[in-house]
Amino acid sequence: LLGWIVGSFVTIQMIGSMVGNLLLWKRLTHNYLLMMKIALGIFVTIFLVAVFADSVWEYLIFFFGFGVARDGFRNADMNLLFEIASEPKRPVYVGISSTLTSLGFIFSIVGGFILKWTNFETLFSITVVLLLFSLYLTSIFKINYDSSRVL
Repeated sequence: LLGWIVGSFVTIQMIGSMVGNLLLWKRLTHNYLLMMKIALGIFVTIFLVAVFADSVWEYLIFFFGFGVARDGFRNADMNLLFEIASEPKRPVYVGISSTLTSLGFIFSIVGGFILKWTNFETLFSITVVLLLFSLYLTSIFKINYDSSRVL
C-alpha cells in the first residue's frame, strides 16, 4: 500500500472515533453494558466487511467502523467495571482487568501465526467468531443494581 493510503486509514479511524464519541457514545452515558454490546456488534459487522473487502473504499469503511467501535469499547470497559464492582474491591478488580488486558497482547502473536499459515480472510473469520462469543457473553451478563454487588 502507498503511504497516503495507510495515512488515510489512520485518519479515518480517528475520525470514526471522534464521530462515534460525539454522536453515539455520549448518548449512552451510564448504560455501559449496552455500550459494550453495540461496540461488539459494530466490531462483528466491520470484520465481516473486512472478510469480503477487496477495495480501498471497503477498508476505509472498516477503519471508520473500527474507530467507532474501539472508542465505545474503551469508554465502556473500565466504567462497566466501576459500575459492577463494590468500592472496596475496585482496586483489586482494576488490577486484574489490567493484567488480563495485557495478556491480550499474546493474541497478536497468535494472529501472526494464523496469518503466516493461512490468509487475512481466515484471521478475520476467526475474529468474527470470537467477537460473536463475546457478544453472547455480554447478553447473558446481568447487572445487579441493588445493595449487593455482582462482584
